[in-house]
Amino acid sequence: MKAAALLLIVTGVLVTPIARAGTLTTSLVISNGHTIATGVFCEVTNIGTKPTTVTAVQLFNGAGTEIAFDSNDCPVPPATLLPHATCEAGKDPFSTGGYCTATAGGKFRLSLNLLGTTDNNTIEVVQGTK
Repeated sequence: MKAAALLLIVTGVLVTPIARAGTLTTSLVISNGHTIATGVFCEVTNIGTKPTTVTAVQLFNGAGTEIAFDSNDCPVPPATLLPHATCEAGKDPFSTGGYCTATAGGKFRLSLNLLGTTDNNTIEVVQGTK
């Protein structure tokens, strides 16, 4: 009887995973005062198989002061980011250094994309880490 109860408890734990929120942060990127870059975008990608809640996406300058985004299509809780979907928050123009942070549940990735001034193509991508 004890073995059966123990097996039931272990089985219940294994089939009911607990999603834990985490925060990822990119390194600081310098845009060189618009001579090479025009905008910056913080992108969050859900790499899991279930929807995830993105609770915060933020951009900071090198002194740690938050910079307001011009655009942000990340879902506002209780809305969720679907599996394999990406949302982004951006600042354009962007003439200073900065880094991104994102907090979400489940499995997700964060990147900071710096766009070029002449063609708006990505000139640098920095991945977020814990």
